[in-house]
Amino acid sequence: MPCILPPPALVAQTPAKHPALRLSGTKNLHFASAPFPRFSAFDSVFWRKIWDKSHHEDDIQSVRPYADVPQFFASVENVSEAAEFALKEKTNYSATHPAISDRLEALSASFKAPQAPAESAAARLLGAMEAKLICRFNDEWQVEAQGNWQVSHNEFRSWSEKYQALREKAIQDLNDIELDELITAANRLNDYALFNSANRELLRRYPENSSATINCFWYRLIIEKDESQLEDIEKWMEKFPEYLPNLCRYAIEFYSDAGREQEAEPFYERLENYEYLRNSAQEERSLILESDEFIPHGLDPDIVADFVDYFDRYPVIAKVYLVQKSVKYMPEYPCYVIAYRIKPKFWQTQAKVDEQVLSFIDNSGLSQDYMFISADSVKGLESKLKKVEGSGVYLRK
Repeated sequence: MPCILPPPALVAQTPAKHPALRLSGTKNLHFASAPFPRFSAFDSVFWRKIWDKSHHEDDIQSVRPYADVPQFFASVENVSEAAEFALKEKTNYSATHPAISDRLEALSASFKAPQAPAESAAARLLGAMEAKLICRFNDEWQVEAQGNWQVSHNEFRSWSEKYQALREKAIQDLNDIELDELITAANRLNDYALFNSANRELLRRYPENSSATINCFWYRLIIEKDESQLEDIEKWMEKFPEYLPNLCRYAIEFYSDAGREQEAEPFYERLENYEYLRNSAQEERSLILESDEFIPHGLDPDIVADFVDYFDRYPVIAKVYLVQKSVKYMPEYPCYVIAYRIKPKFWQTQAKVDEQVLSFIDNSGLSQDYMFISADSVKGLESKLKKVEGSGVYLRK
């Protein structure tokens, strides 16, 4: 099913079988985090089926996954499905171990699901303790998963209700908010035909909408198996390289489903190169060094004025510099630096000052494009910032 995500990010990307997106068209960096735990590629099929139960089962106490493990892996069909999923994974730049497919290739071997053994290793080694451990693992899992389980259940129920209500209306009669909700609801309920129709209507209203364009690419390529979409995807990636990882995954899935894995290799390579650049960019933006250089922030005056209003709300903040860090990797994603100086009241404790500074940073609501740093925390930083045109945006009177 498609997985609706925030805009493409340097910092994270949630894996999904069909990563169709609802995109805002911005270049902000966002975390895309899964709403429940993910495990290794091989057993994620098992855990996906467990969490799918949350859609319809409110009471997590009736779900005991560790008791289901032996039965699941005793099924050749389940093992084959899990293996097929795992074999699609490729070793990438951030991997700590070779992917299963690469290990098999190095051994000149292939995978075939074995027949289930008559007795499990756990039963043989643990004896009567097996049941006790399963019970303990289930109890601990239920406690840890309770919150996310309830969120998943409530979200699915909410989207199911919206799906039932919105699908009864003519798409062209929906307002923009309703249309956006229908796209998400149809996606969650796996109604891909309605999902596509709603995106096409969104494109009719807003021809430049990135979200609808990407979603239609996914539908035509993955659902309709329209290979001609690959040419359009190439053009889109060239025009909007920030969407490369998602579109590469579409192409990879198309070729994999068609049994043409060899033709998917160039997309794997591009995806790996992107991962390398993303990780390098993330590391480059993770801290400020003495050797770093800075350039003017380039923001609109109205935005700067909003910043100034915000800075003024925090009496502990005496001075603020706003610049961009000059970056080597993926410079199309700006790295803004907010360097501040504080001037606490003489009677304030250090703990109180630290609390106010933390509040100043946490309440800003800024995306991860922005880095906060004390102007005196790096040797020579403030003298460099003073030389950047327009950097001194705030000075408390």
